[in-house]
Amino acid sequence: MTLTIYLVCGLLALLCAAVAVYMGKRASELWKTQAQFKQKGVAVKGVVDRREKKELPAANGRTISQYFVSYHYDYQGQTHTGTAPVTEKHYNDWFEGSHIDVIVLPGRPTMSRLAGDFSATGFLLGLVIGSATLGLGAIALIVIAIVFTR
Repeated sequence: MTLTIYLVCGLLALLCAAVAVYMGKRASELWKTQAQFKQKGVAVKGVVDRREKKELPAANGRTISQYFVSYHYDYQGQTHTGTAPVTEKHYNDWFEGSHIDVIVLPGRPTMSRLAGDFSATGFLLGLVIGSATLGLGAIALIVIAIVFTR
């Protein structure tokens, strides 16, 4: 019985730790990209090409709405495209043909963000909190295994 508890808790702790490391690595990459946009980003004008609303199933038969816009912009004589999540307000305010502000990385003009885009920051924060929570979960599982085997 003791060996089973150690094995189950150990495997769960290992899984939590692996996911925490992956999420931490992903958060680090996003952090670097976000810093590049803040330091080196160049503002250009873009145009909304398409709007999209996705309905995702939630608890109790409800749905959660996600809003996206696809857009194009010109940088140094070339046209590039992008798609980004937006707030419901921006989704309702912007129509096909609406002019928007886009931030572009000069060395990588295919990478863009909408001006004032804070979704990447929120996602990054979620990754950091999630990876810390999973790391703490791994430690808790090890402690539980030790307590229950005594």
